[in-house]
Amino acid sequence: MPGCTKCGKRLLESQKQLSCGRCSGVYHLVCTSLSEEDLGLLAQQQQHWQCSNCATVARATRNDDTPVRNISALVHSSSASSQPDALSEMVKELLDRVKSLQNNQCELQKSLSFWEQTVSEQAKQIESLNSATNKLCDQMSDFSRQIFGHKASVTELENRVNILEQESLKNTIEIHGVPAKDGEVVSALVSQVGLAIGIKVDQQLIDYAYRVRYNPAGDASRPPPIIVRFLRYTNAEEFLDARRVKRNLYTKDLGWNDLPSRPIYVNCRLTSTNRELFSKARELKRQGKIKFIWLRNGKIYAREREGSERVLIRSMCDIENFK
Repeated sequence: MPGCTKCGKRLLESQKQLSCGRCSGVYHLVCTSLSEEDLGLLAQQQQHWQCSNCATVARATRNDDTPVRNISALVHSSSASSQPDALSEMVKELLDRVKSLQNNQCELQKSLSFWEQTVSEQAKQIESLNSATNKLCDQMSDFSRQIFGHKASVTELENRVNILEQESLKNTIEIHGVPAKDGEVVSALVSQVGLAIGIKVDQQLIDYAYRVRYNPAGDASRPPPIIVRFLRYTNAEEFLDARRVKRNLYTKDLGWNDLPSRPIYVNCRLTSTNRELFSKARELKRQGKIKFIWLRNGKIYAREREGSERVLIRSMCDIENFK
């Protein structure tokens, strides 16, 4: 059995075959690059198939190498055939499809160009937004630094105001624990406490003395304190020093044996800021974080442990350092 002219392999009866109408060479159908539909079309049009070699020789003989001329020749030869209209319609349909593909490709290129331009514009906008965001971040950093500086300045000013306010209270003391009685004369109670701690208080040395109004939210078992302002700082300091010497002072020392004996405390008058700081410091002492705490001339001092350095407490930052 002969072999395929192109691949040289044997031609089996089970395989589809095709012979050249010019050189009579026999080929496998798969070696001709034709489909079964193409084979049926050739049979329908009663045309002979030519192999690639013979087709090349035929084109050289006609001096016709361009695709356009090949198509024209195909149209011309098909017009001479028995069914020229069918092939013309096929060629026309093929050209229409090519034209449609070209139009679609043109539209696709336009769409792609539009989206490329859109993406480019979006990229520019994103870059602009990033730049604006970076500027805002820089401004926020500047504002944060300014705010931090302002806070430091405000804290310093508050400390100065507190110092001045405390200085204005240096002649003033507080007496806690003295029971309140109807019709009491507060200045006389001050003199009575002075005698209990070993000093004589001249009424003319007192600028004013009053008992703080009762606070419903406070401890009802503890009487409101007495506020005393002396005309001179030395008088207030003498009163405080005498109380330190006395150490333990109770209501019985005032001669009030008919009342339960309670301790009496004498302290310098503190500003609201220093009262809060003193309260926080005492809380730290109860927690064991401060060993000693005391007042001197309206200032709060603390010592973390025995033998450690004395610390002046002026702000919450000083309190935080002990935590």
